[in-house]
Amino acid sequence: MFFIIDGPKIEAQACILLPSIRRMLGERVSVIAYYRQDARAEIMAPTRQVLDSCNVEMRAIPGTAPGDVSPWKEPYPIGNKIMAASDPRDCDISVFIDTDTVFIKPIDFVNLLGDAEIAAVISDYSTLSNDEAGWKAFYAHFGLELPPERIRLPRGKRVRCPPYFNAGMIVFRESFGPEKRSFGTEWLADSIRFDHEVTHPFKRENIDQLTLSITTTRLGQKIKMLPNEFNFNLPAYGNPPAAPKALIHYHRFGVLWSHPEFGRLALADLGTTLGDDQLVQFLESYGPFLAETRLRRLL
Repeated sequence: MFFIIDGPKIEAQACILLPSIRRMLGERVSVIAYYRQDARAEIMAPTRQVLDSCNVEMRAIPGTAPGDVSPWKEPYPIGNKIMAASDPRDCDISVFIDTDTVFIKPIDFVNLLGDAEIAAVISDYSTLSNDEAGWKAFYAHFGLELPPERIRLPRGKRVRCPPYFNAGMIVFRESFGPEKRSFGTEWLADSIRFDHEVTHPFKRENIDQLTLSITTTRLGQKIKMLPNEFNFNLPAYGNPPAAPKALIHYHRFGVLWSHPEFGRLALADLGTTLGDDQLVQFLESYGPFLAETRLRRLL
């Protein structure tokens, strides 16, 4: 399992995420935190303590050493996840998770993937050019026919479109097919090409999600659609009691704190990991990034 740390806000998210991983998944899951090599010295002390306490390996995102030229046309922080995905990991199955998530139930990712090569939850919302003309242009740029399958997105205008997935949680095999091609390497290559070459309008922030299906199709595979509970969009759905949830995606700290049943649990896990004194240091260090007004209501 791997995720990104990049700047104090995302570091604070990592400190909330990691205790939930260890509480719900135990030590059987190897966890890697990828950081930008040109910013390693800026990683804050509380973050390092949580990483160490939760037995997390730290690795540099490939291509981020001082002096390295960015592969992207313009700055694209979301691309860190794709660059990290291209890094070889000594395992059969990898799981990427966005850092602004919290586990609230155990997940057996091997069982979840089953016989598939890759799995994810469909996106809740649409994006620019998420229509027949847009997808035809995107697929055609890679010499591909547009797949016939259509889905209906669950939120917003509930657009009917080709399968379009949320890239905040992806389960994938490290290599695909008889040629053992690295999914992460292929996804990165397609994403860079998409960024530099595609002329049909698109939102750059969604390159990761636009290319996810394209790369999988190009490799002769299909993304397994997972139930919403495995990447549950908390600001979109709130917390209806009947809705199953295993991994909540809160996006903003204010949203997490506005659901005390999740916010208090996350803080309790962090307190157990750090101890009371170090928890106070965490709150002081990351206060400006933590939506403090709502946070105080939980303390």
